[in-house]
Amino acid sequence: MTFYKKNFPNYDKMHLFIEGQGTALARLLRSYPGREFVQNNDDFTISLAFLAAYLIRLDRKVNEVELKFVGNYFARINDGNANQGKMASNFVRYLLKKKVEYDEICITIKKYVTIPAKIQLVHFLCELSRSDHEFHAYEHKYIQVVGFKIGLRKQEISSILQIYLKIESKRRGRKKVTKAYISQRKLRSACEILGIRISYTKEELKKAYRKLARLHHPDKVSYLGDSHVEKARERFDEIADAYRYLKNVSEMK
Repeated sequence: MTFYKKNFPNYDKMHLFIEGQGTALARLLRSYPGREFVQNNDDFTISLAFLAAYLIRLDRKVNEVELKFVGNYFARINDGNANQGKMASNFVRYLLKKKVEYDEICITIKKYVTIPAKIQLVHFLCELSRSDHEFHAYEHKYIQVVGFKIGLRKQEISSILQIYLKIESKRRGRKKVTKAYISQRKLRSACEILGIRISYTKEELKKAYRKLARLHHPDKVSYLGDSHVEKARERFDEIADAYRYLKNVSEMK
C-alpha cells in the first residue's frame, strides 16, 4: 500500500476501486472472473483500462486493433509481461459488455490522482485513439471531455492533443504546399503545444514553457514505472522543441 500513501494524499479517506465497499465499481470488479488482474494492479492502471473501454466503445463495435494496442501497452508497462497484457485486454473486453458509470471513475481520478499522472492518462487515450491510424473527431472530443472531468485545464489538454494532431497531420501529408504555409503551420502548432497566442511575448513564452516543463517532467511520473517515464520524456522533448523553435522565431523578429 506504499504506492497509495506516497501518491494519494487522502489515502485514508478514499474509496478505492479495488477495496471500496458498496460502490457500483467495486461490485463490478468483485464479480469479474479474472481477479488476478484486478488484485495485482493499482487504481491508476485500472483507471486506464476503464477509460480505454469507453474510448473503444465509441466505435459501437469491438476494435481488435485497439484491443491489441491495450494488450501491448499493459505488457510494456509491466516489463514486457505478455500475460499482463493479455489479462488487460480481456478485462477491457469484459468492460465493453457491461454498463459502467464512467463519470464516477472520472470523479475519483479528479480527486485522488496527481496532475502528472492525469496527463499520462490523457496521453494514453490519445495513443489508443491513433492505434488504428485514425484520430477521429469524436475521439478527439471524448478525450477533451475526459480531460476536463478529471480536472485538467483547457490549456493542458490542448497542449497534449496538439502533439497528436501534429503527428496525424504529418502522417496524412500535404501536396504542393508553399514554404510560407509550412512555416505558418509550424508556428501555430508550436504555439498550441505551449498554449500561447501567436503574438506571444518573450515573457509569455518563458512562463508557458516553465509551467509545462514542470508538469511533463519525467521525474513526476517515476512512480508509475519506466514505460510511463519514457513516454513522459518524449512529450517533454516535444515541448522543449516547440520552445526552442519559438524562441528562435522571436529572436529573428
